Amino acid sequence: MFNYIINWDKIIKENLPVFFHKLFRLAWITALIKPFKIMHAEFLQLRDDYMYKVRYNSQVIYLERILNDKFDPTNRAIYITDLSQVNEEYLYQKIESKPANYLYSKWKIGNPYLIGEYAVDENNVYVALTNNAGLQPSLNPGDWAFYKINKFLYLKSEHNSSGGFIVNVPIALIYNDSMMRAIINYYRFASKQYVINLY
Repeated sequence: MFNYIINWDKIIKENLPVFFHKLFRLAWITALIKPFKIMHAEFLQLRDDYMYKVRYNSQVIYLERILNDKFDPTNRAIYITDLSQVNEEYLYQKIESKPANYLYSKWKIGNPYLIGEYAVDENNVYVALTNNAGLQPSLNPGDWAFYKINKFLYLKSEHNSSGGFIVNVPIALIYNDSMMRAIINYYRFASKQYVINLY
């Protein structure tokens, strides 16, 4: 490693002849090199910033550490959830004795629905409470009851290509959203999408 620490006062005294070591002359030369001191201090700060940046990569553990170092150094409550591990749904054969998955039809205008039939509207599954002729479930709670949130089935290729992650940030934490997004964008892979979620 290179040594970038410079003792400016020592350099002045070592390179200035002894008969010029008067107080006003040393002060004058010190004033002349002040812009170099400022540039050197900025260089050292920039070097430290880049040394910190290259120490980490896009792995989740590193990204969590960077975000916690910057925005939540005391509690360290920012964490990342990988979407590729959260939304996986599998279809099993009957012989495997796994919980059954059901596929629901999307609600359509004009279709008659009988009591107990299911329909999907706005990504939610509803069950008909009355015999109705196409009343929209989300707008008619008297005729439909919410059953559950709809889950979508994807092919493996679709699932892998749409990978992403959620950055979970405490709701009480005060942070700069654009600065956090800049840090995440610097480290994340270009193909990975993310969402900042307050919890």
